[in-house]
Amino acid sequence: MSKKPLKKSDIKRKMEKKKRKEGSKLAQPEKYLIICEGEKTEPNYFEGIKKKIEEKYDRRIHIETEGTGRNTLSLLEYAKAFVVSKSKNGELYDHVWLVYDLDDFPRDNFDNTADATEALNKVNAADEDSPKWHVAWSNQCIELWFLLHFNYYNSNISRREYFEKLAEIFKDRAETKYEKNDQKVFEFLSEHGDLEFAINNAKRLCEESKGKSPSQMVPATTVYKLVEKLLPHFKEI
Repeated sequence: MSKKPLKKSDIKRKMEKKKRKEGSKLAQPEKYLIICEGEKTEPNYFEGIKKKIEEKYDRRIHIETEGTGRNTLSLLEYAKAFVVSKSKNGELYDHVWLVYDLDDFPRDNFDNTADATEALNKVNAADEDSPKWHVAWSNQCIELWFLLHFNYYNSNISRREYFEKLAEIFKDRAETKYEKNDQKVFEFLSEHGDLEFAINNAKRLCEESKGKSPSQMVPATTVYKLVEKLLPHFKEI
């Protein structure tokens, strides 16, 4: 038996229902999950951004940060399990960002994490409920990103030297100390540094090492990519 053609009234109701559904989806804030290798420094920085966004726009964007103490590839496995666990409770993310440093971890793991997230995006391309996966790494450490707010650095210096340079800046600008667990690091950088300058410096470093694997790009950081995604939500602050 052939199906009867839909009446105009039925078609109209279906279209209105679809529009309401799409409108509801568009009204939902984007959900970001930021999972950090570090337990304090990186989470504190992104919590600072989150706080600023929520103060001005409330629910324009939803950000969750998680500090794990894990390294590179195990960070990805943890993130995947975390996302699956949350999805069972109906919590879905639009974007998942992994934030990590080279530190003393195997260079292969450092390079392979970025490749693994790209592969994950390809596998999940047809799944509307799957988030987009991204990486924001620093070689050697997140402190490079902080320093780029003040000066351009392209020398391969040690982690200790990064800390010493930041300590000098904190002392000179605000007569305070730089601590890795400083909960107000974003506030300090916002008040005394230049975010646009940092983004341009980071892009310049990456351009100078173009074609190399992440572990060979020294110094370099792609934290700017995540910050640029969040920037439209707090650039007027």
